[in-house]
Amino acid sequence: MTRILITNDDGIDADGLAPLARRFHRAGFDPVIAAPAAQSSGSSASIMATQSDGRIRVERRELAGAAGVPAHAVHAGPGLIALIAARGAFGEPPNVVISGINHGANVG
Repeated sequence: MTRILITNDDGIDADGLAPLARRFHRAGFDPVIAAPAAQSSGSSASIMATQSDGRIRVERRELAGAAGVPAHAVHAGPGLIALIAARGAFGEPPNVVISGINHGANVG
């Protein structure tokens, strides 16, 4: 089964993440959501993180409309999230990375 990392730079609470994850889940893929804990537009390539006891802070979340899809609010930039996901930070490493639907214009 194809593992898909769904992420964004708009943060874990962005409206586009749950519908995107739900669609891939229903299509038979194995999605996992890992997105910045806070809005991070304009810092997509950032590899900065907030640490606690030497570890990147990660909070498990349940997103309304994405039942059965693991979701993680990560206190890090989107670039670092994709990097640690590729190393297995959120379970099986993804085969594909999908960036969530933007809530506004991409003007960067």
